[in-house]
Formats: sequence, C-alpha cells, structure tokens
Amino acid sequence: MLIKIPAYIKIIIHLHKHPNINIYSIAKGVKLTYAHTSKVIKKMKEEGFIEVSEKNIKEKSVVLTPKGEKLLKGAKLFLEALSQDL
Repeated sequence: MLIKIPAYIKIIIHLHKHPNINIYSIAKGVKLTYAHTSKVIKKMKEEGFIEVSEKNIKEKSVVLTPKGEKLLKGAKLFLEALSQDL
C-alpha cells in the first residue's frame, strides 16, 4: 500500500531536521519542484507554521514556529499510528 504524504508534512519534518535552510534546499530535500514548494511555504507562513526571513536579497531562511512544532508532533503521532496499522 502506497501512502502519499502531504507536502506540508514532508516540509515540516525536513525543517525540523534541517532548520534555517532556504526554499531551494527544502524543495530538493523533499523532492518537490521549487514552484510547488514555494506555494506550500507561502501557505504555511500565512497559517503561522513557519517563519521566513531574508538572509540576503536572493535567499530566504525558513524555520518552524511553535505552532509548526506542534504540527510536527501531531504528524509524528499520525505517521507512527499509520505504520502500526500496516
């Protein structure tokens, strides 16, 4: 059984493992296009799960907020429960 994990869960987990990285590195790490990753990052920022700060004009650094950390904990519990059911 193949289970598709939503992009925002992949991004949350990747950011937890690799904080303060740029959007290009996130896209590469979670194997999504840059365009798709940018859209998901924008939505996650609007919902308060991440913060985006500019290191310089071309590079933005992305980190989890406390709300994003809560989402990460929930995602871990969900994925653990799911793997036990398989």
